[in-house]
Amino acid sequence: MLKKFLATVSVAGLMAGAAHAVVLGNATSGAAAAGEPVPLASALDYAGDAVDGNLVVRFGPSAGLFPTGNVLAFVTVTGATFDGALDGSEVVGTTTSVISNGGLNGGTTVTYLISGADLCDAGTPTICSMSLPVVLTGSDVSVSIGFETDAGADVDNTNRTSRVSLDVVDVVPAFAAVFTPDAVATTADLSAANGPFTAFTGASNDDLGDVLVRANTVNYGAGARTVKKDLANTNVVAADVDSITISVAGSMAAFDPAATPAGDFLIGGASADDVDVAGRVATIELPGGALGSVQAVTVSEDGDTAIERSTYVASVNVAVAAASPLTAGASFSGALQSITRNGTQITFPWTQSATQGAASGTSSVFRIGNLVGTDAGAVFVEAKNTSEAGYTNPGVVQVAPSIDANGELVVNSAQLETLLGNFGRGDVEFTVEAEPFDLTGRQFVVRNGNVQQVIGGTIDQDLN
Repeated sequence: MLKKFLATVSVAGLMAGAAHAVVLGNATSGAAAAGEPVPLASALDYAGDAVDGNLVVRFGPSAGLFPTGNVLAFVTVTGATFDGALDGSEVVGTTTSVISNGGLNGGTTVTYLISGADLCDAGTPTICSMSLPVVLTGSDVSVSIGFETDAGADVDNTNRTSRVSLDVVDVVPAFAAVFTPDAVATTADLSAANGPFTAFTGASNDDLGDVLVRANTVNYGAGARTVKKDLANTNVVAADVDSITISVAGSMAAFDPAATPAGDFLIGGASADDVDVAGRVATIELPGGALGSVQAVTVSEDGDTAIERSTYVASVNVAVAAASPLTAGASFSGALQSITRNGTQITFPWTQSATQGAASGTSSVFRIGNLVGTDAGAVFVEAKNTSEAGYTNPGVVQVAPSIDANGELVVNSAQLETLLGNFGRGDVEFTVEAEPFDLTGRQFVVRNGNVQQVIGGTIDQDLN
């Protein structure tokens, strides 16, 4: 059961006939000095009536005095119901107060007949208040108030139907996550000493970005405020968390700690609990104490496996502690930095090896053209996937040392199979040490003497 609370709403400027309007403010435990709402966690046991307490409504004129005679205060609460019948003692600071109407257990409206309201101070009220015991229902809580004299005259342009409202409690998520991609490029190097793309370029780093899981904060204008787990101004903290699981999806081929030589995938400086190369995901479970701490996501290549181009997306699951009043955790996801390769890549999908194509009378011709007056760099090729069981993929293989200025490179199915082996059917990726807008790339499929153009144009236009 959550502790009972006092939510305070200030009402000012209630002089009969004045040009002022009633002003509401909030001094609830957990509210800012500026009278902003209390940010309360949404994952609490509202359904079990476990979030209860008192709404304390302060009131006073914005200037001058309230009327010296009796006034009626018409009060409605939304997002909560009264926890027990009201009896008039909820109003303090005035001479007397009695229930005129409403105030029933489980109700949401009450009318007070108040005498001595002229004792209330002006400006920022501190003397007069209403304490309304309530049970919260799980939605935002607000209070609306209108005033009349006992003769039925409006007070400060308010009455029983024309009222002023104030948000007292704002129901918001308990947790938040921030995903920050690293700003320094992480680029696999075509000219790596141990083979194409087995290391990163010298200008790269091994950092993919940061993941921060924290208690949620809300800024209503007076500064960021941590979400509360009750209405006694108790913040959501690390003790409310049992564990934080972070999974990062993307290529793990070059970062497998079980490989020889070994790579690594690190989250928060620690090796991931599991690196699933086939599933393309690395996962770590952190203790609840990690709440509020930045977790850097870094990679360490094995130096032997070609590092693949890949996007990386982090997913977070927060599990709450059994002793916490929070009833549910939270899940988040966000993008980290991608790993790229230098040079230009173009992928030709649905490509057959010479062996498989021969069965149907089909062969392919790949042409890469150099549009500029300087030689392009080396050309490499890689089978990205295969239909052949037991196929041994040689990885990234060099096709040619360069493409002449204003020249071309032509490779057919037989030459491709010599380089890559019989991959059957798959997607083939060429990498060229040149800019994409300086190159054209085309695949021609020859079937029964007929030529079909599959891809055409400059590579920066057709890169897929």
